Amino acid sequence: MDFVDRAYRNYSDVKQLGLPVLLRGLHRRASSREGRLVRTVHGAFYIRPHTSDMEVLRSVFGDMTYNLDRVRQGAATRSEYERICTAGKTPIIIDGGANVGIAARYFAKAYPRAVVLAVEPDKDNLVVCRKNTEVCANICVVPTALGGRRGCVNLDYSNGGADSGPTGRSDHGIPITVIAELKDLIPNGELLIVKIDIEGFEKDVFSGEIGWVSEPHAIIVEPHDWMLPGDGTSFPLQDSLLRERREMILSGDNLMLFKSPAASARGDTSSWPTRGLLRVVPSA
Repeated sequence: MDFVDRAYRNYSDVKQLGLPVLLRGLHRRASSREGRLVRTVHGAFYIRPHTSDMEVLRSVFGDMTYNLDRVRQGAATRSEYERICTAGKTPIIIDGGANVGIAARYFAKAYPRAVVLAVEPDKDNLVVCRKNTEVCANICVVPTALGGRRGCVNLDYSNGGADSGPTGRSDHGIPITVIAELKDLIPNGELLIVKIDIEGFEKDVFSGEIGWVSEPHAIIVEPHDWMLPGDGTSFPLQDSLLRERREMILSGDNLMLFKSPAASARGDTSSWPTRGLLRVVPSA
């Protein structure tokens, strides 16, 4: 990155995250595993050097990737959140692929009466995730993988970096939790938002137990067909969600799918073809 690019990046960081973010370079002696503390107007976060952590922070709190209130459908999600609370129940937000807990922090602040279940299988990510989320009483870190049926997975680090890549099933390894089990962790809870960004393993999630898909008001998924060409990674997702008759918004690399009052006015779509109707590419 040349001087001009670096200057523009710093300008953007200050504009979106606040002036204190520029002090992050003063903490280079911090453990690379636990990260160094980066202060922003949105709070302080532990960020590991030479990983994607800083980019995730920019995306979540700079670009406001998961801010549902910036789209019109988000008002209905907000109303659903209030309805659940008024009914004496607990809104549940599942952050599948919580990474180092930055998105979980956002959801916890945006929906303070909800419980955020931050699901993350990577042991190194978990170290930082726990540090980043310990300031929020309504975040519960769940050290498992998210899948469509119970079992185990191994993580792939073949990309050579600190970030784990796609996951695959195995006879031994990290246990898999399904969404129905996560919901059962919260007594009198009701699913509000399910966010899934799990490096291609969404194929497994939507190939298994999918009785939950009609409950959350908003489902946020990052498809990974671009990363795994020829694997049909999004096929089960398409089969499950496109028949749900949800309103769909493209937000960066994510699909946001919202419940719609118009769905009840339409006929049966169970026989509709779904595969191949959706093509998503990552933003530049």
